[in-house]
Amino acid sequence: MLKSLSMKKKIIENTIPTFLLILFPISLLIGTAVSEIFIIILVIFFFGNLIKKKEWYIFNNKLFILLLLLWFYLIINYLISHFNQNSIFSLRNITFIKYILFTFAVIYFLRDRDKFKLIFFCWSLILCVVIIDIYFEFIFGHNLLGLKSSDPTRIGSFLGEELKVGHFILGFSFLSFGFYLEKYKKKKKQFLTLLIFALLIFASFITGERSNFIRTVFCSLIFFTLLNNLSINKKIIFVIISIFLIFLIFNYSQKINIRYGPQLLNFVLNKNIIQIFKETQHGAHYKTAIEIFKKNIYFGIGNKQFRIECNKPDYFNKEYLWSNQRCSTHPHQIYLELLSEHGLVGTIIILSIIFFYIFTNAKFFFKNKNYIHLASIIFTMSIFIPIIPSGSFFTSFSASIFWLNFAIMNYYSIEKKIFDNKKNF
Repeated sequence: MLKSLSMKKKIIENTIPTFLLILFPISLLIGTAVSEIFIIILVIFFFGNLIKKKEWYIFNNKLFILLLLLWFYLIINYLISHFNQNSIFSLRNITFIKYILFTFAVIYFLRDRDKFKLIFFCWSLILCVVIIDIYFEFIFGHNLLGLKSSDPTRIGSFLGEELKVGHFILGFSFLSFGFYLEKYKKKKKQFLTLLIFALLIFASFITGERSNFIRTVFCSLIFFTLLNNLSINKKIIFVIISIFLIFLIFNYSQKINIRYGPQLLNFVLNKNIIQIFKETQHGAHYKTAIEIFKKNIYFGIGNKQFRIECNKPDYFNKEYLWSNQRCSTHPHQIYLELLSEHGLVGTIIILSIIFFYIFTNAKFFFKNKNYIHLASIIFTMSIFIPIIPSGSFFTSFSASIFWLNFAIMNYYSIEKKIFDNKKNF
């Protein structure tokens, strides 16, 4: 009887973390609260394993120390914040440690190679369903569940009125594509490789999320350039065909034309770019963030505080058409978010840690050439493309996808050091 209970307990301990990781993309589609619960439960199981197996050596490394430094900085950032009476933002800074522990939980649970393959295979299936849903909504005006986007020029897919499915597919598509490339490294699969690449790019394009489409193109170009099992001629042909098809869709789809035409192309082609910038709401966000930074150069106003500070009448600027609507939850540009809320000190700390590991893992990739590793690196890099609008770095949806990719990126460079050299690492 006791043996049977022990076996059941062991099965539960081994199965639930895998199950949570498999369904993690779905939790993001359901809602932030669900994905947060998934992260917390995964961390609990992670600590349960560490306590039972006494595997605390997983924290004995530079990555954990530097991420812990980042967490301590966020607490200090809160304490010196202009709005430190706000307990909600205090809690967010303190609970940020869940992403650090989530990072190590992912590294820990992915070390089982069979479960690793199962998790990535399931992510690929989930991603395929989402991409099919995006094409379905593009054609019929609603998704497979009957959900409609609040903006007719954009696609919400399973996220409905939350128009960020482009960020979702960017966060998982290259990981899934990298998994596929690692599994089928045969030249006879080249046509299927190109087809998947094309479907990925077009799905991002038709969502109407311009910034995420730019990031997708950025990631695709790097991935495509470093893809060894395709000849240069085939790569050139693919790029030409992709550009042709994108322009074809642009010309024959009214909603795509509206989304990318007057708003984006005019911004790029018009000589008076600064004036066009002043006529956009993003321009008003950016200008407000810049002015906030000028007043709080060293430490910013505090994490997640832009939404409060921007209301002050001091930041109204009549030269910006949308200045009355300058307020938002964040400035919609990652560098301006960091500078306005964290100042030079915080921005340098955060970016130094992240860029250090991007650089470290890039060097590791060129030695080992694993395409899943490459996918996680280029996604992490894409979040920090300058100028273009972005989501908030600290928002739960974006943070969950970012730290998942960050964990997978570091899994490849430190996993063997942790588990094969337990005492010395």
